[in-house]
Amino acid sequence: LEEHEVRDGFVLTCQCHPVSDKVVVSYDER
Repeated sequence: LEEHEVRDGFVLTCQCHPVSDKVVVSYDER
């Protein structure tokens, strides 16, 4: 990701790990 994309809250789901018991992944919402 570009630096501005990270600032906008985008993440790479392949590099994420949950920090709570509930995880929601949506590719259609911002």
